Amino acid sequence: ASVGRVRRGGASHTEHWLARRDGRVVAAAEISLPLLDNLHLAEVELSVAPEQRRQGIGTALLRHAEQRAAEAGRDTIIGYVVDPLDGGPARPVHGQRFAAAAGYLSGLDEIHRVADLAAAPDHAELLAQAWRHADGYELVQWAGRMPDDIVDGAAYLNGRMNIDAPIGELAIEQQRYDAARLREGEARAYARGMLALGTALRHRASGTVAGYTDIHVIPGDEEHCW
Repeated sequence: ASVGRVRRGGASHTEHWLARRDGRVVAAAEISLPLLDNLHLAEVELSVAPEQRRQGIGTALLRHAEQRAAEAGRDTIIGYVVDPLDGGPARPVHGQRFAAAAGYLSGLDEIHRVADLAAAPDHAELLAQAWRHADGYELVQWAGRMPDDIVDGAAYLNGRMNIDAPIGELAIEQQRYDAARLREGEARAYARGMLALGTALRHRASGTVAGYTDIHVIPGDEEHCW
C-alpha cells in the first residue's frame, strides 16, 4: 500500500510516499518537481529497509514515482546513489546496482569530502594569505536571516550554481532564482529548526557579492554541519 503526503507551493512540489507491509513502513520515496524552472525534471530519493531489499518493493515504489513524474509532464528523473572511492572507506553498492537494473544511466560523479577542522593548518595564516589577493573586498557575516543588502547578489549566484559547476550528462537548465526564492528556502530551514550561518565576500566599491558560503546545522546533530 502507498500513502502520499504532498507539500505544495513555492519553487517546488514535493510528494512523500510510503510502502507498508503488515502495517510496518518498509520503504519510502520523495518526489520533487521544480515549478519555476527545469519543468522537464523530477528528482527522486528512494530508500528500502535493508532486510526488505531484493523483494521488488523498491522497484514497485520507483515505478510509482516514475508514473507520478510522467503525470506531471516530466521526462527526466534524477536520483543519487553511493559509490565507493578508491582509497576511501567502504560503501554499499546496492544503490547503483538497483539503479542500473531499473534502466538508469550514470550522469555525473560527485565526491563527498569531510573536513577535519581540528587537523587543518593554521587558519590565521591561511586567511592572511587570502586577503593579499582580495584587496577592495570585505566580509559580511550573519546568523539566521541573510542581510537585505546582499540577498539579491546571493540569489544571482544561486541561480548560476547548477550551470557554472560541472553537470556531466545531466539535462539541467539554469534556475530562475531571486530574493523571494532564497527567502522561501530560509523560511523552510528555520521551520525545521536549522541554524544557518553565512559569510559573503562583497566588493566595497560596487557592492557586488563575489561569493558566499552557507553553513547549516541540523538540530540534534550539532557535531556536524553542512
